[in-house]
Amino acid sequence: MRKIVFMIVGALFLISFSSCEKAAKDGDFGDALIYIPKAYNSSDGSNNYTVKVSNYDDADTAIVIGVNRSGSIPYESASVNLALTTDSVTKAINYAATSTLSQFAIYKKCVILDPSYYTVLPDKLTIPEGQSFASVRLVLKDKLIVADTHTSDYVYAIGVKISNPTKYTLNPQLSFAMIIISRNFTRK
Repeated sequence: MRKIVFMIVGALFLISFSSCEKAAKDGDFGDALIYIPKAYNSSDGSNNYTVKVSNYDDADTAIVIGVNRSGSIPYESASVNLALTTDSVTKAINYAATSTLSQFAIYKKCVILDPSYYTVLPDKLTIPEGQSFASVRLVLKDKLIVADTHTSDYVYAIGVKISNPTKYTLNPQLSFAMIIISRNFTRK
């Protein structure tokens, strides 16, 4: 009797697997959303990404600004507009003046990063066919930032925004990141 039960269970097991046309792992899952990974890099609920520059050496700081595509559908080429913005920095600075929220505290002593302190990014970023990610480097000019006359307890900020995807959908919560730059001073 036991042998018959095992044979029936085994047969049902085999039938259940053979009835599937394709494995679930091979299916398309998730929405294909385009987003900035740096916007998701914060533990405080903000879209801040913090980096330190220093006068340790003569090297500049390069920040990888990437665009990613989520979901498991086939990877087709897609482009987005890419822009460095200051309007969001201004709004954050103005809001911080009266806010008690902890994620805005950093903006109480913040200034907009001067355009001469970084390299200009391209207007468009394209994710190549077969890939889910594309990136460029935002290069900060450390010597100029460290030599600035603002007090050492100030930080700098610049916004990075993507828009107008040629394919897929923009993730509105992760289409903007605020790059916060602090300075680390040492004696040479």
